[in-house]
Amino acid sequence: MNSQKMAPLKVLSTEEVCDRYQMSRFSLYRKIKERKFPSPTGKRQNRRIWDVRVLEDYDTKMLQLATKSWDPALVTT
Repeated sequence: MNSQKMAPLKVLSTEEVCDRYQMSRFSLYRKIKERKFPSPTGKRQNRRIWDVRVLEDYDTKMLQLATKSWDPALVTT
């Protein structure tokens, strides 16, 4: 039997997420409602929390999207 211990999840509170993305709580929940930002991954002591890995995935996808949209078009003559 494998008895490896799992590392505790790194999570952020709503306030920490707002600080990380420099937005208000209202803007955060508006983006969640519009499906433009990941929903909280759980609750701890009646407070919503986000798993940092989910936010890192979101950051990566947004960076890829921004990079893709800024690639210059190839022009052939």
